[in-house]
Amino acid sequence: MSSTSTNGIGYCFSDRAQGIANYPHCRRANGLIFVSGISSRRLDNTYVGVTERADGGFDLDIREQTRAVLDNIAVILARVGASLDNVIDVQVFLVDMKDYPGMNEVYNEYFDSESGPSRTTVAVHQLPNPAKLLVEIKVIALDPSPEPAVYAPAALTAPAAASCPVASCASVVACAGLTSLVVVGAAALAGMFWHRR
Repeated sequence: MSSTSTNGIGYCFSDRAQGIANYPHCRRANGLIFVSGISSRRLDNTYVGVTERADGGFDLDIREQTRAVLDNIAVILARVGASLDNVIDVQVFLVDMKDYPGMNEVYNEYFDSESGPSRTTVAVHQLPNPAKLLVEIKVIALDPSPEPAVYAPAALTAPAAASCPVASCASVVACAGLTSLVVVGAAALAGMFWHRR
């Protein structure tokens, strides 16, 4: 399910673990896809990488949890037409830095240092289920096929023949058919120009 608002398009998937608060699994905006923090929690609220012991405690496996998190992120990205290859930034939250080597071992199976994303890893006091969660990851990905956004602001009056006065795709803005159009507080525009945002 998706919903469009002034901050882009939010996507919530009924077959993925649901957020405890009100937020989407990911949001598409301005040529980017922002994936919310993802854990190893399943739809039925059980967790990958968690084994309950006879004494009621839990054995936690950082490698299994990391793999489940990255696989969950891959599924979410695929639902919106992207993949892990499009990821440009990763934030990893670990409950304990002793799990850093195990997390890295699995992480390095998914990304390499040359084409992989930038990454920050921090230790946090705890995650939403402190008895079961060792890791949470959030990512930002490039939208591989962003749809151009078309703007016709009130301050810009397009000539009658122009149906698309201003179009934006990723980081390029194109203004066309703006012959002698005056922008409030700015110089006159003529013809067509490209401006890098």
